Amino acid sequence: MNIAKTVKVIAFAMPLLALAACKTVPLTPEQEAQLQSEECGAPTFQYLVGMPAQSLNPETLPPMTRVIYPYSAVTMDFNPMRLNIYVNDEGFVTRLACG
Repeated sequence: MNIAKTVKVIAFAMPLLALAACKTVPLTPEQEAQLQSEECGAPTFQYLVGMPAQSLNPETLPPMTRVIYPYSAVTMDFNPMRLNIYVNDEGFVTRLACG
């Protein structure tokens, strides 16, 4: 195989490998159950649903809380102690979940 052909093959394969790395891994049943568990404090903070994200006070939230806006990049690791606060396009809190 000549060098030009090798470069073409590599150039074609790289985007495919990058897309494969973006695959979403489904949660296990145990992880799904923990999404609504009390470990991260989600039930305690349900009153935040419907509030503007701007009104969130980080000092009153658990230490590992992350606020997730649409199109935000977040890690896919599952941490049952972390509170995730989801915000919609209009800037309002829509749901809370552990993970």
